[in-house]
Amino acid sequence: MTTPDPADPFAPPPGPPAAPASPPAAGVPLAGAHAGPKNLPVAVLAGLGVALAAGLLDGFIVKAVDREFSWLAIGIAAAVGATVGKLGGKHPALPPLGALLAVAGQVFGKLFGLSLIAHELTGESVPALFTDGFSFLLDMWRGTFDVFSAVFLLIGAAVGFSLTRTFGDS
Repeated sequence: MTTPDPADPFAPPPGPPAAPASPPAAGVPLAGAHAGPKNLPVAVLAGLGVALAAGLLDGFIVKAVDREFSWLAIGIAAAVGATVGKLGGKHPALPPLGALLAVAGQVFGKLFGLSLIAHELTGESVPALFTDGFSFLLDMWRGTFDVFSAVFLLIGAAVGFSLTRTFGDS
């Protein structure tokens, strides 16, 4: 047994030799190995579906409580960003697309909520309001749009961008 060199105080103590490394089992990926390319069309379609579903939920909540919750924009953006990022991977076009889909989900949610309220007031069906009465819906939305609405649209876009990129890296 040898004693450590007093000139090198950080030298590890002597010990038994290390065992040789065994080869990895078949079918087991190496640590840090890339799992393969992600599916971009599926990520975009799933992000669109999540944006629509979250927008529907937002509209139903607005109608149910007769009040708008602007902070739901963060939830819509988080759902869209996580979906697009996880399914799409690290593609550079996905973070801006995640932000765009998050904003689209927010706007759809507001328009859907307004269409439910307009249906109650006018008796016009919701699909008819989205087709024939779309200018009426846009006028209603413009009438309710304020600085806070713009701020939460921007926050939603930022959250959608950031979470798409974060989940794309994982």
